[in-house]
Amino acid sequence: MRQPANLLFSLILLGSYGCSPAPELPGMMHTKSGQVPLTLGEDPVENLHGTSINANLEDILTLEGVAAPKNAHTGSPVQITLIWRVQKPQNLNGLKVFVHGQTRNAERHQIGADHPLLNPKMNKIKAGDYIQDQFKIDIPSFFVGDTLEIYAGLYTGKKRYAVTPKAKHDGKNRIKVATLQLQGAHPSLPQAKIPQTKENIVIDGKLNEGFWKTAAQLTPFILYHGKREATQQTRVKAAWTTDYLYLAFECDDKDVHTPYLKRDDPIYDSEAVEIFIDADGDQDDYIELQNAPNNVQFDANFKGGRRKNFNTSYTNGYQTKTTINGTLNNDSDTDKGWISEWKIPVKDIPDTNGVIAAGDRWRVNLFRLDRLRRRGKVKGSEASAWSSPLSGDFHNISRMGTFLFVE
Repeated sequence: MRQPANLLFSLILLGSYGCSPAPELPGMMHTKSGQVPLTLGEDPVENLHGTSINANLEDILTLEGVAAPKNAHTGSPVQITLIWRVQKPQNLNGLKVFVHGQTRNAERHQIGADHPLLNPKMNKIKAGDYIQDQFKIDIPSFFVGDTLEIYAGLYTGKKRYAVTPKAKHDGKNRIKVATLQLQGAHPSLPQAKIPQTKENIVIDGKLNEGFWKTAAQLTPFILYHGKREATQQTRVKAAWTTDYLYLAFECDDKDVHTPYLKRDDPIYDSEAVEIFIDADGDQDDYIELQNAPNNVQFDANFKGGRRKNFNTSYTNGYQTKTTINGTLNNDSDTDKGWISEWKIPVKDIPDTNGVIAAGDRWRVNLFRLDRLRRRGKVKGSEASAWSSPLSGDFHNISRMGTFLFVE
């Protein structure tokens, strides 16, 4: 029985078995040319949706399409079924298929799986035949992202097979095959409502003002790769007046230290807290402000996009004051942590009107650099953020969260 190719995914959804053979091994099936590969998998039929792909991989295989659920949940597996059409069967041996899963704007995949395209019982494959290829991906309980974007492709060794046309891949020869709505995860890009204060806040690193008890609290901080929360946590409180943004970083830290002493020293190479502000969210002009435990400051701005035109001559008139619960630069005892209190003048922030008004929105991210020492030498680090950059680079400005200023 022959079926036209455009019936492929309508039959997947209807659940008709037609004349396709049973899988030769669980999750894999070879279907002869002219027959339509079908799949139900373990998910209910109504939870599957089929999408045509039609991506060519070096004239060896065509990825005809995919069947995937519309929704997924952290801590649970998800099944992805790829349908390949064979063009050159003599070139299939040794090919491996990868599947990557990540949230939007992540710069590395957060979950993944791969396996050989063929299993030993698959033989006599001819041009025009289909290979049904099922992946079962385990979504971790801790995950950052409201959506899960699924990419697939082929490789052997270090070679990743080219995909045509260009519109079918992401520039890395990965084919986007599905986007799943994800429940149970941390928000992809967090938003915080920042309340206004009428109270006079003294920048002394002590947080004695009553308002700090009810200010917005931004926590937890998540590691840069998004796989878990930081071991030594950071809690940020935020408030605003017409002319200033106020912040308070409360940092758990068993060993508070920094070697830097002068403004605009590279305090980011040791321990520091940071804020990045792209007030209008256009990913063009943004600033980076930092504070070390000994109250040394670093400020810079960027113009033209991510890391472009790095300018340390930029000066922001922000005030900071730190207090340490422990002893600075002494790893023979155990510290409790440190506080960094801030007052940032809005007039020194690009792309603002020089003031804050209720209803304004800024794109913002907050970071913590924590260096772990043993016998005075740095042996490791924790780089964490309010909105995980899902990258080794804090300047993934597409991953900034949002401050919404409210009365």
